[in-house]
Amino acid sequence: MKHILIACLVFALCLAVGLFSLFYVRASGEQTVALLERSIRQAETERYSAAAESLQQAKALWEGRETILGIFLHHEEVDEVVALFAQLEQFVKLGDQDDYLAACQELIARIEHVRRMELPTVENVM
Repeated sequence: MKHILIACLVFALCLAVGLFSLFYVRASGEQTVALLERSIRQAETERYSAAAESLQQAKALWEGRETILGIFLHHEEVDEVVALFAQLEQFVKLGDQDDYLAACQELIARIEHVRRMELPTVENVM
């Protein structure tokens, strides 16, 4: 009986960590994408200082959660997102709208991919 109780506790702990990971990664990605989309709208109207501010907020949000995200995600995925943020900062400083918008879309796609990979689907489990 004791072994069954221990097994149930271990299972419950694993389930809790998995659910926390799922919700944490998805919420972090959703908030970051919302800020990036706001930055895109601002850059499209050539308000580069406002776009840079929204970009900084998105970067600060991601970097503030980077430690915990690094536990649940592959480090390469987290590093790629950070590298794209650095690239975006240069584009917005230069006022290079086309490259900035393209790189923003790439970053959003990368974050959405990370969010999708956390979903418990057949293709993610196998």
